[in-house]
Amino acid sequence: DGKRLQAADMNNDHYIFIHSSEPLDCGLDELEDELFAVVECRGDVTGTGTGPNGWNVDIEFESPNSLNGILIETARSLKRHGLGEGTNYNVCGRQRSLPQILDQFGIQP
Repeated sequence: DGKRLQAADMNNDHYIFIHSSEPLDCGLDELEDELFAVVECRGDVTGTGTGPNGWNVDIEFESPNSLNGILIETARSLKRHGLGEGTNYNVCGRQRSLPQILDQFGIQP
């Protein structure tokens, strides 16, 4: 039924996938802990990983109302680590670079 499919699709849309080809100035575990503290009570860091093309962090958020706050705080955190163009967000299926997120919310580069 269409309503059931739509509800199932909504659940899949509560994820932010961050991928970067840029080197980290800290360990991925440290970044994961930092981002966990940023999203606490609004979501959860559900996974991290590394590979030949870089590293990634996966975040699940509780409510669409939490999305902008999580984007702002994670972008600020990543910016503090000196990350930029090589860091990308997949937000609910839409690709945006870290600089685009910073610009969208008026966060100075």
